[in-house]
Amino acid sequence: MTVSEKALINKRNAKYCATAWTIIYIVLFPIFSWMALFWSAATDPSSIIDFFTAFTWFWTPLTILLSIYLMWSKYRTGNYKNICLICSLPLLAFGAFVLINAIIRAINL
Repeated sequence: MTVSEKALINKRNAKYCATAWTIIYIVLFPIFSWMALFWSAATDPSSIIDFFTAFTWFWTPLTILLSIYLMWSKYRTGNYKNICLICSLPLLAFGAFVLINAIIRAINL
């Protein structure tokens, strides 16, 4: 396999990955945004723990937007190496949210 064939395969895989995750994230963005807004409206803003919990909910919708931007900017510049890692940023943010809130709930008991 020559270098140009390998580059073409990397480009095709990066485009497939970026397209698939962009469609998935466009569908999930309104859901996570509304969940973040409802969560922040349902919590007590005077409690610092509830404020921090509501704040962490906004990580996932923000990383969805950041991830879509970074995926396509990396693709347009020809840097296909980190696109799969960038695709997983919202999943990592949601995992961090679940982990942080589980720790907060365990400490708060």
